[in-house]
Amino acid sequence: MSKESQEVKFSGFLPSLPKEKLLQNFEEAKQKIDVDSEDHEEIWEEFSKAVTGCIWEIVFSTKISNKEDSDKASALLKQYRDEALLIDPTFYNKWIYDFRNRFSSLFDFWKNEMVAKDLGPLWARDCDFFDKMDDPEPAKFYQLAGCEAPWLKEKKSEAEPLIRYDSAKTVVSKASLKKITLDNALADYKNNMEAQNNIDPDDEEAFTKIFTEVREVLWKLLFNESSLSDAKLKQATALLLAYKKDACFQSPYQYNDWIVTVRDELIKHKYVDFWKIVVDQELGLIGAKESDYFDDMEDPKIPEFYTIGNEKLKQEKK
Repeated sequence: MSKESQEVKFSGFLPSLPKEKLLQNFEEAKQKIDVDSEDHEEIWEEFSKAVTGCIWEIVFSTKISNKEDSDKASALLKQYRDEALLIDPTFYNKWIYDFRNRFSSLFDFWKNEMVAKDLGPLWARDCDFFDKMDDPEPAKFYQLAGCEAPWLKEKKSEAEPLIRYDSAKTVVSKASLKKITLDNALADYKNNMEAQNNIDPDDEEAFTKIFTEVREVLWKLLFNESSLSDAKLKQATALLLAYKKDACFQSPYQYNDWIVTVRDELIKHKYVDFWKIVVDQELGLIGAKESDYFDDMEDPKIPEFYTIGNEKLKQEKK
């Protein structure tokens, strides 16, 4: 790091400061960034680390205990995002994925701030640094806990003007729950997660029913027939990936109890290909690295899940 960049300090980003003061400090800190300086990239990176470090502390140290914290983190994140799209989106786009992957039980902040305010990665829709308007990755970013990219919802609302009303003429919901079918399992499951989020995102019992149904469908896809076809394998893989992502936010304990029975049944059927997918894509037990429901980052049960499965498979092959 050059002498000039070492002299630039960004010490005004303290998580304990009120929102107005943080945003004021942000504006003042911007003045230290000279885009024509040869050290511009280094200084921008130091600025970015200071801002994102503050956001990270607000969100995950306090676990968003009140709306004031939520508003503060969201406002600072939007301010930084707006600046990044003008100067250099590279750091933001790399960091925002790390930020998203840390979410698990903080569903309200994810849905009401990150998704609703379109605070995901920057792309061609936002700035001229990118030119691929049909890039699917930005939309995929929002596919956690049954959510979808806000611009896709806008398109749907334009294409589907019919809204269901109750007798008091208040909007109930545009979406509806459906049976998860074997032929269209992934799409049906995603529909139900989105529908329930629109109906009542706090109804734990309703989500439990969806998760129970998706487990039953996964079991049928895997074990209802005497052998596992390539088509069923692909279906089950995609559905299990989607279910585990959502389970990290809600009901991870039920997932963990169930995935052990799936592992043992896979070994019994000698479904080596699917077991390899479970291992390679880490579809086993949910732990602290994926979900805030847990706190032991070195929980031995997580790697043991795979070790036990591999050992059992060796025994079955003998």
